[in-house]
Amino acid sequence: MAVRLVALACLLAASSALASSCVDRGAKANFDIPAFIDTWYIQKVAEFPGFSGTKCDQLTFSELENDQLKMIASFYNITSGEDGSISVMVRKLNPESKEARFTCQHEGLFTYENTHLNVLDTDYSSLAVMTFCEENTEKYTALLITRERSPPVAVLAAGEALLPPGLDYTVHDQTGCA
Repeated sequence: MAVRLVALACLLAASSALASSCVDRGAKANFDIPAFIDTWYIQKVAEFPGFSGTKCDQLTFSELENDQLKMIASFYNITSGEDGSISVMVRKLNPESKEARFTCQHEGLFTYENTHLNVLDTDYSSLAVMTFCEENTEKYTALLITRERSPPVAVLAAGEALLPPGLDYTVHDQTGCA
């Protein structure tokens, strides 16, 4: 569910070429890309309406070159009983900036300059809060991701305190995952 949401946020932006309407909720300064790469598990998400049916959602980041990242969004589709994944290229919005502000591109398709991925905060070792915003729409989501599939309660509480307020968050099922 959240994985398809992440990819959809990147894909839907192709229809928009107007000025930015994304609410700027900030981004982590002095972002350390090498420390961020690896696997993260989606624990909570405020999502677009109408998406459901997955569990075991995770995001795996790997560094390419020139501050570009590859993000593999993996999930288990409850309806079909099959594993799925989507590959998304993530690149720095401003290559000169040390802030964690990125744009998304789905491999094999167009570049979507109007979908922003920001890492609001992270300690790199246990939790991170990310946002996706599609310009000129109401499509905005925030995710709490953790390094462990079943993190300690203290990590979840610390991450929840960092989530943007005013959004409807759902907990993601990370049980029974391979």
